[in-house]
Amino acid sequence: MRDANSAQHYLLHSSLELNETAYLLGYEYANSFFRAFHQWEGTSPGEWRAVHAHRASSEHASASGAQF
Repeated sequence: MRDANSAQHYLLHSSLELNETAYLLGYEYANSFFRAFHQWEGTSPGEWRAVHAHRASSEHASASGAQF
């Protein structure tokens, strides 16, 4: 399960630590996962999670009709 889609899913839909995500994806060393993810996405897993988690929460609020 070492692919970008699986990594994105874990990063976006779980609160696992990055090293736990790396382990679930089959990486013995978290740094190997970080390097691979950076090659796939052009950014670190932590930065990707922060940007996309923010987008997902904004989209969810818009879709649910939340008013401020």
